[in-house]
Amino acid sequence: PEAVRGRVRVRPRVDRSGLHGELAHADLFLLPSLSEGVSNALLEAMAASLPIVATPVGAAVDLLRDGVNAAVVAAADPAALTARIERLLAQRDTRASLGRAAQAAAREYEMERVNERFVQQLLHVMERRASVEPAAWRHVES
Repeated sequence: PEAVRGRVRVRPRVDRSGLHGELAHADLFLLPSLSEGVSNALLEAMAASLPIVATPVGAAVDLLRDGVNAAVVAAADPAALTARIERLLAQRDTRASLGRAAQAAAREYEMERVNERFVQQLLHVMERRASVEPAAWRHVES
């Protein structure tokens, strides 16, 4: 809309060195996707403590909780998207709270934590396999 064009910057590409600065200047992070996988941009915005407005598609379904760490709106509903953006822009405390919660949620996806969970699962599988009778794993030669 014309009323917001002077206040909104759409950045199609930002190099890695400028990313954190761009995120630090943002009031909100919008991800109104119709289809999405695991969005690194979403995780980066969460890690930067930005309040998130997103649609429940792709990994956002698992990462975001409406009213807890994000504002989740129905996909393909521009009126709902606009209403949530306007509401959040008027609620500084809510933006701050959502941003802090988003950052806390993003920490669960830091490489060290993901690797640790993977190793723990792998050890669990190995322990279960070791407890199965060895004869069940013996290769039968013909």
